[in-house]
Amino acid sequence: MGEEPTNGELGRRLDTIQLTLSGLISRPEYAADLRTTEHRITELMADVEDARRQHAEDVRALHERIGEAAKEAREQRLSWRTVLWTGLLPGVLVLVSVLVQVMLAHQGGR
Repeated sequence: MGEEPTNGELGRRLDTIQLTLSGLISRPEYAADLRTTEHRITELMADVEDARRQHAEDVRALHERIGEAAKEAREQRLSWRTVLWTGLLPGVLVLVSVLVQVMLAHQGGR
């Protein structure tokens, strides 16, 4: 118990600590630091909002490109169907008719 400080001694030590701390950080400095911190937080919030807005625009543009690519793919498939029905099918019919004529001419000559 002899090593423990008395209440009066503790009070003096706290007063000394308070004086030392008040000399290190004064209220105007603390207020300036607080304003700076609040300003930085406001800037960061604006940056985050800009990033969110840009991300939303990027996602929207990506969806548009995907939709355009799907539309082009549908048009390409339609194009191949058109080629098939307008180009290949008439050619096959002409070939079949030529073969039928050759068969008829060959059988007619007997």
